Amino acid sequence: MSRFLITGGRQRKGAAGEEEWFSYAEAMILLLDTTDMSVRQVAGHVTPPELRPAESRSNIVFKAGSIHQEKLVVCTQTEVLTYSLPDLDLEASMSHPWFNDLHHVTVNAQGHFLVAVTGLDLVVEITPTGDVLREFPVLDEDIWRRFDRDTDYRRVLTTKPHLAHPNYVFEHDGEIWASRLNQMDAVCLTNPDRGIDPMPEKVHDGNILENDIYFTSVDGHVNIADLTTGRIKSIHDLRAMAPSDRSPGWCRGLHVLEAGRVLVGFSRLRPSKFKENVAWVKHRMGLREDAGRMPTGVSCYDLNRSVLEWEIDLEPAGLNAVFSILPL
Repeated sequence: MSRFLITGGRQRKGAAGEEEWFSYAEAMILLLDTTDMSVRQVAGHVTPPELRPAESRSNIVFKAGSIHQEKLVVCTQTEVLTYSLPDLDLEASMSHPWFNDLHHVTVNAQGHFLVAVTGLDLVVEITPTGDVLREFPVLDEDIWRRFDRDTDYRRVLTTKPHLAHPNYVFEHDGEIWASRLNQMDAVCLTNPDRGIDPMPEKVHDGNILENDIYFTSVDGHVNIADLTTGRIKSIHDLRAMAPSDRSPGWCRGLHVLEAGRVLVGFSRLRPSKFKENVAWVKHRMGLREDAGRMPTGVSCYDLNRSVLEWEIDLEPAGLNAVFSILPL
């Protein structure tokens, strides 16, 4: 496998000090070819005004997607888009009033979308035509006591603070799971007796290889858990494998090449992120204000040997945030 689609977004000019919901002006997909380490933009998208908040600077960015039957499905903040492969022609778009701050979409065996509706702390199973079949709150609560079924949340700028912040959905043996950033774990939405133990830091992703599942932590770790027991098998510090004269980026986006060998995405930390979480960023991520900040990019690690094999800067191609890395 040598070609990968990278989903993310281009930062809005002058957005360096903005809150994150104003940060990105265009959703983008890059094609990374590791045979010659070339990178180029292959798709771009701007959410229609009627499907986003009225604020002219509201976020437009591709979050995490998946590949299913020679189609790419990927979400913006408020849409699920389907692209043909390999030409990346936009075939369909779908939205729903509950869509707020979507973070991931995948497709189940029935051809329905499983969508992480992060803004409502919810996962939904929804048809390609927009009919909601099942709702899965990611906390043990009646989600509609906090939110209103009749509100069009696509027009709401942000519902933060989120109590759970589900950001990735995956299936295993017919069960539906979601990773939860704030609880630093993953939960089985169809069987409450199952779950993945909490990890040391906030998590993204959830990529399965046989009976193992791989997660990223935002502070630059890869965590590997056993799906049967829910226990963490190993934790790998990517920061210890990189040059020591720079501070890490926000770690998110993962593809498992083979057991113990991974591609990982990093997004350059915005000044607003540093100011908002100055103590956390300093102490948990080791970031110094005077240090060189890691650019937005993708890195390849051999976790078994604790070796950084290669890395590539995606910012010259216009990408300022990585959300998913998908094999083409």
